[in-house]
This record gives sequence, C-alpha cells and structure tokens, in this order.
Amino acid sequence: MHSDADSGFPSSIRRRLARVARPGVPPSIAPFPSGAVGADRSQTVSRYAVAIGCAAVVIGMRGLLAPVTTLPFVTFFPGILLSAWYGGLGPGLLTSALCALAVTYFWLAPVPVAITVQSEAAINLSIFALVAVVIAWVTSGFHEAGRRMARMLEAVGDGVYALDAEWRIRFVNRRFAEMVGTVPSAMIGRPLGDFFPGIEQRDFGAALRRAMDGATAVSNETYSPVLERWLESEIYPTRDGATVLVRDVSARRLVEEQRASLLAAERAARADSERSVRLKDEFLATLSHELRTPLNAVMGWAYMLAGEPHGSPRAQRAIAAVQRNAAVLKHLVDDLLDVSSIVSGKLHVTAVQVDLVRIVRDAVEVVRGSAEAKQIALVTNVPPGPVWVNGDGARLQQVAWNLLSNAVKFTPAGGRIDVSLEAGSDDVRFRVCDSGIGIAPEFLPFVFDRFAQAEGGLPRGSSGLGLGLAIVRHLVEAHGGCVSAASDGIDRGATMTVTLPSPPG
Repeated sequence: MHSDADSGFPSSIRRRLARVARPGVPPSIAPFPSGAVGADRSQTVSRYAVAIGCAAVVIGMRGLLAPVTTLPFVTFFPGILLSAWYGGLGPGLLTSALCALAVTYFWLAPVPVAITVQSEAAINLSIFALVAVVIAWVTSGFHEAGRRMARMLEAVGDGVYALDAEWRIRFVNRRFAEMVGTVPSAMIGRPLGDFFPGIEQRDFGAALRRAMDGATAVSNETYSPVLERWLESEIYPTRDGATVLVRDVSARRLVEEQRASLLAAERAARADSERSVRLKDEFLATLSHELRTPLNAVMGWAYMLAGEPHGSPRAQRAIAAVQRNAAVLKHLVDDLLDVSSIVSGKLHVTAVQVDLVRIVRDAVEVVRGSAEAKQIALVTNVPPGPVWVNGDGARLQQVAWNLLSNAVKFTPAGGRIDVSLEAGSDDVRFRVCDSGIGIAPEFLPFVFDRFAQAEGGLPRGSSGLGLGLAIVRHLVEAHGGCVSAASDGIDRGATMTVTLPSPPG
C-alpha cells in the first residue's frame, strides 16, 4: 500500500519525508498542528455521515433495480468503496453492516429469522460481509497512505509540489504555496507557468524537461525573478510527471556572495601589498646602485687627500670625518644591496671547504680596535686547529663580522664580549655573548626580521637600518644552518648562536 503508484511520489522522496515523523509515533497518527482536535471531531462526524448516506443511496438503488437483477449484493460494493475511501475503515465497515442488514431484511426472507433455514442465502451473506470488510480495509489503507503522505508533505520544511506530464500542478504543500504567496487550493490543476511566467525558457524548465525525458533525478539552483529569491530544486520524475522539492537558499547565496566579495577584496589588497613591497625592493636596489658610484668617488678622493701633507689640523680632522662617514655609508649601501639580492633570489653562495677558525679570528681582529676604544674586554675561545665547514668564506666572514660589530655597538664601555667556536660530531656552533643592553622579550621573536629595530634602549649613535641580523639569518640559512638569539631582558646582555652543518666524512 506504499508503492509509488499509490502515493504519486518516488520512494526516495517518501524516505526523506518520513524523517519529519517523531520516533515512536506511527505515521498514521502523526501529530497535527494546535487546534486540530476540534477539527478531527467534526471530520469524524462528517465521515460517518457520509457512510450512512452512501448506505442509504446504494440501498435505494438496489430497491429500484430489484425488478431487473437477482443479485442482491453487487450494487452495494461501490457505496462501501466510496465510504471507505473517504472516511477510512470505520465508516467503510458501517456502510457494509447497514447494507448487510438491508439485504437480510428486504431481500433474503420476509422475516430476519428466516436466514437460519436458508443455508444458501446465509453463505451468500457471509461472503458479501467478508468481501465488504476486505474492500473497506484495502480501500481505507490506500486512502490512509495518501493522507499520511499529505501530512508529511505539509510538515516538511521545504516546498513540495507534483506536476503531470503537461506541467499542471497536481499537488502542492502549504510551504510552497506560501513561497508563491497563495494557498494550495488556488494552485491545484493550474499550469506551473501561471505562477512562474516564462519558466519553460529558463534553467529550471530545461532541468525539468531533462528529468522527465531522461527519467532521472536532477538538481537545479536558479534565481526566480517572480519570487526574487534563489531556489534550490530537486526534481524526481514519476510515471506521469515529476515531483519537485524546493528550498529557499537566498540567505546562503547572500553569505556566499559576501564571502566571495571579501575574498576578492582580500586578494586585491594582497596584490597591492605585494606590488608595494616589490616597488620598494626595486627602489632600494636602484638607490643602492646609484649611491655606490658617487660614494666610491668620495672614498677614493678622501683616501687620496689623507695621504697628502696638510699643515692644518682642522683639514686633517675634516678628511678623517669624511673617511669615517663614507665607510659607514658604504656599509649601509652594501647592506641594502645584499637585501636586494636576497629578496630577488639573486644571492649566490659558493660552497668550498673553509676554515671557520681563521674566519672568526680575522673578524675579531677587524672589530678589536673598536672594542678597545670602548674599553670592552674581547675574549676569544676557539680550537687551536682548523674547523672545516662547507661554505662561502666571504659570506661567512660577513656573518661573523656583523655579529661581532653588533655586540660592540650595543655593549657599553667597560663591558665584555665572549666569542667561542665549538665543533661537534654533526654541527659547528659559533657563539657571540655580550654584556650589553640586551633584548626585550616581546622583541626577541622579531630580531632577525628586515628593518626590525627595538624601540628605546639604544645607545646614542647606534641607530641603523635594522638589516644586519636579517642578512646574517639569510646567509646562515643559505649555508644550510640556523641562527638564534637569546637574552634575559633589557640590560642583561644577549647571545647570538650560529649553527652550521659539519662537512660529510
């Protein structure tokens, strides 16, 4: 009694709709909306009234046909079927009982008790009663299945409607009628195009034809200009048409459109940011190259003048100041060029076996004069023999010099710098530990970032571009190593540790 032909809906839809019934409550007595108790009572009275009416009509028709037919029971079956179809099993059985009593009283014998001696009539009456009960039961089962399906379709949150082969509406639930702005009774029997003009030419019309022609379920999501909403439809073909589940997805589409808009804005902002960074890097590279030419001329003439005899002490101080500041400017320009090469991926490292002990000692000698000028104790602890690593000697020299010059710059007069080199089985560690101004905990994770500088706490004249440690990190990583910074806080010194892999073998 639950086949597709019985209900007019595919079994896949009926399985989905069955989820609206509460667990443990039979579908036939699924709960109605509030206020349905009084409605049920009036419907019960009307069903039994129809049963009595059907019995009266068919009994009367049997009386009119008495001269024509000798079969006392045949004319009663249509009434029983109609009563059971409309009212269910109870009204169907009532009509059956009334018809059986009428046959017993009017057509089997002058008095009811005569049935006890008319065995053939008793058998016929028993057969009639049995057939009537079966008809009432089967008919009410079909009708109850249809009513149960209708209740589920009304309870489901999605819109549901059924079409015939001509796209006329055979069924519509209340939810879909509310979407359209009408009531179900106003839609039954009318073409779908009456409510959605031009739908045959739209995407949904093509999807509906595809489902009905191909006898396969089709999903469709389209904008309805009539309802001004986005609708998602699932179309299930039936034997003589199609059943459609509809849900309003306008809110979801709005969220998706907003998300797409935000994503596009984010991508545009990222592209602008990347373009700005690229332009900045290109500008720094160009500026560095342009500065190097006049700077070389300034340094060359300054050194030439320093070699000439000058009687004026003031002229000697001026030449020394030019040389000193030109060297600082050359260091800044070199840092900018190195960063430009790193950003553009043009930084090349030529790996050969080099002695790290010699590189560290040379770097210490370069900064020793600056350390002595500030009365900083420079203590070196390196192995007596060579410590070999695979790397670019000039770049590793730059790493050591940057770390040592940083330590001298940020260590106050009378401080101490310890330089150590340790060779392990798997790696080599170069460490510079100073007693300088230290590093604030919140700045420690960013100390190797480009252009990163801590706010406050810098000694007078120690400002720069914040590129030295960033260059150290990139050079060390280009050698397959890593660099780390440690500090107990402001005015508690800092330790920089470079770890490089030992050469194989």
